Amino acid sequence: MAAEVKAQLMGYETTPVVRARLRAERKRRRWDPARLAREMPAVMDDTQRPTVASLARSVERWEKGQVTRTTERYRLVYAEVFGIPENDLFGLAVAEAVKACPCGKTSISFPSSRRLRSAAHWFPT
Repeated sequence: MAAEVKAQLMGYETTPVVRARLRAERKRRRWDPARLAREMPAVMDDTQRPTVASLARSVERWEKGQVTRTTERYRLVYAEVFGIPENDLFGLAVAEAVKACPCGKTSISFPSSRRLRSAAHWFPT
């Protein structure tokens, strides 16, 4: 139980599929990372609100996989800005189903990196 709490404080793993989804949702709106960063503060509380420049760098790093964990705070911000439920945007329902899978598998195999570069077509506009 303590390990679960520690993992949540450190953030949730952002898989290649989630990164592709975040990028696709941003591009579907024809936003660059800076525009997404300008939208984010409107849905954040006033405590420890980062600058727009800092948010833009974070968006780029999340999408490129330079940061592989996202805190609950930013998951909720992404969901609110995009108007998509957090479970749908981040695939939490799939992750929970995998954990509960009676087959005993504990991981999902993801497409190759070449296929991930063109993953935007998975999410229709």
